[in-house]
Amino acid sequence: MSVRREPGSFRDPSGFIFERDGQLYRQINECYVETWRGVVKSGLYESLVTGGFAVAVKSAALSLKVNADAAEVIEAERLPFISYPYEWSFSRLRDAALLTINIQRKAMEFGFSLKDATAYNIQFKSGQPVHIDSLSFDRRIEGEPWIAYAQFCRHFLAPLSLQSHVSELFGLMLQSNLDGYPLPYTRLDSSSANETQRWTTGPYPYACPGQPWYKQKGGFCDGQDQHQRNAWNA
Repeated sequence: MSVRREPGSFRDPSGFIFERDGQLYRQINECYVETWRGVVKSGLYESLVTGGFAVAVKSAALSLKVNADAAEVIEAERLPFISYPYEWSFSRLRDAALLTINIQRKAMEFGFSLKDATAYNIQFKSGQPVHIDSLSFDRRIEGEPWIAYAQFCRHFLAPLSLQSHVSELFGLMLQSNLDGYPLPYTRLDSSSANETQRWTTGPYPYACPGQPWYKQKGGFCDGQDQHQRNAWNA
C-alpha cells in the first residue's frame, strides 16, 4: 500500500491529510479527537455540508492511520481542481471571505468557533466556495473574541481593501505572504481628501504587487498606470 502525506498539511497538530492508494484521508490526532466528536455530535458539520459550506467526510477504519498519534481517521472528499488565493480574482477572494464569515456564524450557533481563518482553507467546487479543513473548529468560550479574527484580516480584509482601493494586482502579494498581509504594513491614510484614497505600505509609500519585498525608495512596478501613481504619490 502506498501512503503519501500531503506536504501542505503540516501546521495543525490536530491532524493532517494523507493519501493512501489514491484515496484522501484525514488523520485526527488524540489531542483533537474529543473536539472533533463534539463538532459531529452537535450537528454542526452535517449542517455545513448540507448547506454547501464544507466538503463531505465519512468515518474510515483506524487501521488506515499513518502513525501512533491517531485517534480517528476520516475519508475526505477529493476535489477535481485545486487553486490558491493568489490566483483568485477579487470576486473569488470576496466570496471566500463571505463563506468564512458565514461558517463562523454557523459555528457560533452550535457552540463552536473557527480557530483559524486562512484563505487556504477555501477551495471552489462547481464555481462555489467550500471549506476543506474539517479540523478548524474549537469550542467557543462565551464572551471571548474570535481568536481567528486577525488571521481573517490578514488573509481577506487587507488584500480585499488594497485591491478595491488601489489595484487588483495586490492579490498577487498573497503568493509571497502565505500567512496573509502583515497588518502593521497596510493602513489607509484617512487624511487624504483625493477622490482616490491614499495607501501606504510599511514605512515606505512604495510597494510592488506580486513581489516578495517592499521597495525602500522610489519607483513603481512596470505597467502601473498613471492613476495608480497619482494615488500613491498624493
